[in-house]
Amino acid sequence: MKRPALWIGFPYVLGLCLAAVVTVRWIIPGCLLLIGMIVLLWRRELWKYVLLSTLSLLTACCVYWQADAAASAMLHHAGTESVFTGSVMQYVRYPSGWTKYVIEGDFGDGEQTRAEWFTLDADHVCGDLVTLAGTPEALDAGYLFDSRSYARSQGITLQFSDDAVCTASQSPAHRSLRSVLRQWRAKMSERIRSRMGNETGTMLTGMLFGDKSGMAYSERSALTRMGIGHVLAVSGLHLDFLAGFAAVLLKKLRAGRKLTFAVMCVLCVLFVLCAGETVAVTRACIMILIRQLGAVLARRADALNSLSIAVLLLGAANPFVIHGAAFWLSATATFGIAVVAPYMTKTMQRDTFLQSFAADIVSCFWCFAAVLPVSVICFREVSLLSPLSNTFLIPVCMGAMLFGVLALVFGCQGEIAGLFLDGADVMNGWILRISELIAAPSWTQIPTGSRMLPVALLAGVVLIAVICFISRSRRLTAFTTAGVLAVSGISVRAEHLLRQQDLRMAMLGETATGLLVLTDGEQAVLLDLTGRKNHAAYAQAYLSQEGIGKVSELVLCKPSDKSLRQYEGYLVWQPPESVCCVDSETELVFRGAKVTADAHGAVIEYAGNTYQFTNNAGRITEPPEVLCMYGKQPAVYPECGVLIVPEGADALPDAHTYIGEEALELTAASNGTCRIRRLYGEN
Repeated sequence: MKRPALWIGFPYVLGLCLAAVVTVRWIIPGCLLLIGMIVLLWRRELWKYVLLSTLSLLTACCVYWQADAAASAMLHHAGTESVFTGSVMQYVRYPSGWTKYVIEGDFGDGEQTRAEWFTLDADHVCGDLVTLAGTPEALDAGYLFDSRSYARSQGITLQFSDDAVCTASQSPAHRSLRSVLRQWRAKMSERIRSRMGNETGTMLTGMLFGDKSGMAYSERSALTRMGIGHVLAVSGLHLDFLAGFAAVLLKKLRAGRKLTFAVMCVLCVLFVLCAGETVAVTRACIMILIRQLGAVLARRADALNSLSIAVLLLGAANPFVIHGAAFWLSATATFGIAVVAPYMTKTMQRDTFLQSFAADIVSCFWCFAAVLPVSVICFREVSLLSPLSNTFLIPVCMGAMLFGVLALVFGCQGEIAGLFLDGADVMNGWILRISELIAAPSWTQIPTGSRMLPVALLAGVVLIAVICFISRSRRLTAFTTAGVLAVSGISVRAEHLLRQQDLRMAMLGETATGLLVLTDGEQAVLLDLTGRKNHAAYAQAYLSQEGIGKVSELVLCKPSDKSLRQYEGYLVWQPPESVCCVDSETELVFRGAKVTADAHGAVIEYAGNTYQFTNNAGRITEPPEVLCMYGKQPAVYPECGVLIVPEGADALPDAHTYIGEEALELTAASNGTCRIRRLYGEN
């Protein structure tokens, strides 16, 4: 059998996904048996592949269901006063003063689990044994960030807030290798930031250690919009770079294959522990060691087989790894770099510099195409500049990382280390300035809020797979892929133009707070009704996901310096043309709609209808035709026959539809009709 791991690794991940989404468990074995019988009737010689794949799928389902039952059993501690004892695995200190700790321990029942603890008054380090007394809560999935899925992928089940009290803390007499490396990383990060500027220094610590907690949102956003945001997350790219550098050095020293393998094992394990054992780094470590082991055994390692083994081991160690975007991005990017790109560029010549350069750009394009479906699901916008920026800027990033590594050799102290850090400072400055300049135009991004984009991409992936399988032609596959990407982009733009005919009213924010966003497809008006500091993040997320690059006016009904600073940072790519701060009622006109807003809510008159958004039920004397009560009150739409009930509110007797999330969008047409949908979650 040519690639046995291929028929075990990828089916195992597929089995985890099936176990996560299928609620009726007997369906999976029944469908697998039926599919296996059909395949065997078609091609009996495939019985080994069918057997391996089926066993792998069923094993994965059983493993996931068992892990899910264990995680669900831990949730009975949520909402009850508990005592949790464990060891600090990692921590992140934010510029705001808050610290997030990840603690692995138990509630006294002996069952190990991980919990998050957010606090202002604590100064613990990795390896410390702490005891918390408080009320843990289950993590919720918000529409800005799916904390529940991310926590599951990290093995975290519960969360303690600042009201939890640390009743005991003890530093172990002998610290583990993991805690020693984490403390060394924190010390090196402080030295780098003290020597370099805050922007470039934080960027270098993000590139070296994944520690970007002190980096401004606008700077991270610029790198993401350029398509090179992955350099700030310690990934396989970093370990591959370090392993390649070590391999060249060992080759110069004429080290043997066994010595090289031993050095690589030590280097990779230390890097994984230092980087926080992220999914991408662990995946790269497994694949590098398989490649080095192949050199020791005089065998050539197969990239697809190595990736299959890596995803199998990751899924076996943590079945919930499928809930994290990092796993899918790492797997698809590796598949694009190691499998798709080499196959599609195999016939391209690399005799001259220009030919090699062209082949590199084409390789980056195929990697972009491989990651695109996952990026559409995970992000709010996708950079179109990714192939070019990765070709031109990643080598500069690698140079900055090399200078950073050399500075680490000298402990980031002294004149020699200072020279290396100065070089990294210059390179990172170039990258930031180029990113801020080029990433500003909105046409460089694909908004992922389009309902057409997922459909077009899904149909395109199926079409590309069929064309590649039937024709076996690289040229035809390349033309098909280019056509799919072009059609996907055109469909998004066409949908965007159609939306200009309607007035959309979106209500965002947390419970009992309101941020009203009016859009027409090209521009927007923001009405911040309550002045919460995090409303800027909600506005930026909605605008970028819907592909709106222009804010004509920002109205703050309860202005504060912190709110203004937040909007200035988050709307750096959609700067408002005018900002209006009012303490009383204000009026404005947008696309023929008359808007009256104050701190209590907003009333919008458009196409003969009145739409009212409010935080206070007692303020309404005569209900309009369309009413959206924000907070813990219901929303009534008489002409649509729809009642929207936020979570925790009382339902009215004549309710037709129940929606439990308070992020709504109303689309009003010029003929007076109205459409209602939830922005996030099920409609």
